[in-house]
Amino acid sequence: MARGHGRILTSIWDDADFLALDEREQRLYLFLISQPNLNHAGLLDLTLKRWSRKARGLTSAELEKLLQALEDARFIVMDVDTEELLIRSFVRNDGVWKQPKVMGAMVSGALEISSWRLRTALLAEVDRVPLDELSNEPGARGVSIRQQVAEQITTLRKAFGNPPTDPNGRGSVTPSATPSGTPSDTPAEEGREARERGGDRNRAGCAPRHVCGDGHGTSAYYNNSANTSIAHVSTRI
Repeated sequence: MARGHGRILTSIWDDADFLALDEREQRLYLFLISQPNLNHAGLLDLTLKRWSRKARGLTSAELEKLLQALEDARFIVMDVDTEELLIRSFVRNDGVWKQPKVMGAMVSGALEISSWRLRTALLAEVDRVPLDELSNEPGARGVSIRQQVAEQITTLRKAFGNPPTDPNGRGSVTPSATPSGTPSDTPAEEGREARERGGDRNRAGCAPRHVCGDGHGTSAYYNNSANTSIAHVSTRI
């Protein structure tokens, strides 16, 4: 069933990395988030020709440049060989990880991924899911939400198995940087927190460049049909 909306946190308009994009790159990111065929794993088919018909004067070549800018900023991960695109932190930012049934749908959607580059990026993202924030109280079946979600992550890892022997094989390139931090970190917040934690130490790891929530805030829904934003109170993302 096609999605009817895409969830966009309103804190996106205070995020330094998103604001560093030009207006065409920002629009493209919102376009990707609001695609009806985006699955629960954040996966899309890379369909430049079809997407180029969504705006007057837009070409596949221009789209390719804009998508590359989003990948360079680590909002997305692409594999041109398998013609797939992953919205990198979709699982965390859309709240998928908070609902066991939706996590089950995420695993099913993830199994559609052919690219090891995208698989690696997705596994890095699920590693960042804060399981300790989920309830550990036994549910109706005697299993807590935390345990159910943890089992879904384990199922995904087992289903993916081990990457090919040749990490540079077609469709299996490992992303250049591994995302780090927590789901509520914006890139700007990560820098501040790293300085506070490390003092005079050099910052370890890399800052994920994706739009995330900043705690308890509001979010907006970007509607496919009307391109309108509807304010909505959000839980911690």
